[in-house]
Amino acid sequence: MKQGEMLSILVGVLSDMPTLLQNKCDWKSLNINDEFPNVDRIWRQIGNIRVNLHRIHTSKEKPLFHSHPWPSAMAILKGEYETAIGYGKEKPPIIYSGIFTTGTMYEMPDKDTWHYVMPFKEPCYTVMVTGLPWDISPSNRTLVPLTDDTFDEVYSFFQQYFCKSR
Repeated sequence: MKQGEMLSILVGVLSDMPTLLQNKCDWKSLNINDEFPNVDRIWRQIGNIRVNLHRIHTSKEKPLFHSHPWPSAMAILKGEYETAIGYGKEKPPIIYSGIFTTGTMYEMPDKDTWHYVMPFKEPCYTVMVTGLPWDISPSNRTLVPLTDDTFDEVYSFFQQYFCKSR
């Protein structure tokens, strides 16, 4: 994946969100509660791109420093988080740390890019787009969907955020 390509896809998806959110039945969910911080994820597939809507919770636990199995780009819609970024194989050293706030967009277009995120004071809401995985290895994670109430809370935030003027 070329640098900037995932960011370009993200910008396009952000402009299409009012249309993408028209039918709640198009979206699936995952309760990512096996690592810190916990994440409520609502997602849908559009061709080779997966659109993920996240509510990332605060935590007192150490955040997971991880790479992604696919190219990705993120936009912070509400909130802020501490982040650290590294580059290399097998848990590389951190080469950048800082605070990303509402309006920040960034990409991780390479499988050797690592990061962690840790929201401050309140949950952080983000949109992440991902491309096809680099490796199709089976996952040993067992994640379940969100409860209906949690799904509705998260979906409602994004629907209000993107569709408030329509």
